[in-house]
Amino acid sequence: MEDKNIKAIAKGAIILLLGSIVGKLFAFFYRIILSRLGEQAYGEISLGMALFGLLSVISILGLDTGILRFISTARTENNPQKIKGTLLYASKIIFFLGLLFSILLFFLSDWIANTFFHTENLAIILKALAFALPLDGLRSILSNAFKAFQKLEYDIYGRVITESFTKIILTLLFIYLGMGVFGAALAYSFSVVLSFIMLFFYLEKKTFSVLNQKIEALYNKRELLNYSLPLVFNSLTIIIIAWADTLMLGYFADTATVGIYNVAIPTAKLILIFPTAFASLYLPIIAGLYANTEEFKKIYYTTTKWIVLINGLCFAWLIIYGKELVSTFFGANYTAAYLPLVILSIGYFINGAIYTSRDILLLTKKTRLIFGITTISCILNIILNIILIPSWGMLGAAASSSIALIFMSLAFLFYAKKEAKSQPFRGKVPRITLIIILSALATKLLTNQINWKKTYFLIAASIILMTMFCFLLFYITKTLEEEDKNMIKVIQSKLKGILQWK
Repeated sequence: MEDKNIKAIAKGAIILLLGSIVGKLFAFFYRIILSRLGEQAYGEISLGMALFGLLSVISILGLDTGILRFISTARTENNPQKIKGTLLYASKIIFFLGLLFSILLFFLSDWIANTFFHTENLAIILKALAFALPLDGLRSILSNAFKAFQKLEYDIYGRVITESFTKIILTLLFIYLGMGVFGAALAYSFSVVLSFIMLFFYLEKKTFSVLNQKIEALYNKRELLNYSLPLVFNSLTIIIIAWADTLMLGYFADTATVGIYNVAIPTAKLILIFPTAFASLYLPIIAGLYANTEEFKKIYYTTTKWIVLINGLCFAWLIIYGKELVSTFFGANYTAAYLPLVILSIGYFINGAIYTSRDILLLTKKTRLIFGITTISCILNIILNIILIPSWGMLGAAASSSIALIFMSLAFLFYAKKEAKSQPFRGKVPRITLIIILSALATKLLTNQINWKKTYFLIAASIILMTMFCFLLFYITKTLEEEDKNMIKVIQSKLKGILQWK
């Protein structure tokens, strides 16, 4: 049973990891395209996306997380009526709230742009983005439904690949046609709409038909809302921590500063690729294991250990080579983003390492506790932004976000330890951390001895060398445990199958 669950997590994580890598690379390339519009224009589109993201999360009301849990449970019970009722009820609420916010954003866009951010271009950006708001929330519902059904590939096809590819192609086209930031915002909206259409097609035709009249919907409205509503602040806090600094920089500083700072944010978030991949499949798996204490603890430990391993490598690399990454891909005008990048990376690294602990609280229905922790984190972030941004600018914004993320993460870890009677940062985890540090130092010393004619070569070589040093030290110190070997075998098998198919 234990090996079966380890393999289930590994297989799903590989799909999500590959999808996340593709999605993050597309998103990173998209940011590079936008940055070429100039710091001010990039700052304006970043402000627009920040407001869009904020309203989208509010309209979801935490129901996306509720969908993941309740559909997973209904599948276990083989209850299609409950699955249909959960999907329909959540979708209706999210669509009408999204429509309301869309109308408000469209008609208040001029007032928002001129009153708070003193830039007229933002108004036309907000108008273009407003059309996609109702469907953006529905995409989150469909995305988590695929995770609950463990049909992760459809989420990757519809949300990651379709949206990202469409967004990049249309943005390049509209900018080429001279439409500037309005064209970029319009491309964003079109990509959301097309992504929703694809996701709905994959749900209806490949996964579960919500339009099937033979299945009578069974609603669990009160239970779903009681579980989900407190979680809106968890999602909202993540968005606020991610976007409040952008919005408040726009208020206290200028759009050019916002543009530079928004190079640091997506770059730092690259750290979260692997934690997101593992954690998305982790909750459905452990939901059926909670009664089996020993197996549950081992899954908790093994999953966290792998997140720390990959996360730590990404974190160490960004700290050492982040400046080269920013200057190479975004240009010399954005090198001021490096220090904010370092500060943000600390917060996202700790947050990613403790993803699994938050899921323990979700599993034990401690949504009110999550509500309390995330609310305090949200307030802390806003207060720190008000205090630090006027004096420290981008560094103050980055510090505010990191402090709030670290506080939230440590609080989740503390309470998850009480619930699970176990904490995952034990065993080989300290040794893994030391190996990562040694690998990073060895890579830095070696790359410093070479005169790199192209920074691209330095970036590629440093990634390969650090990974090689790390796994060589794992082998020498016999750090890998039996569960790790099982996971590696699954990864090798899955990748071999993908390459053969290609």
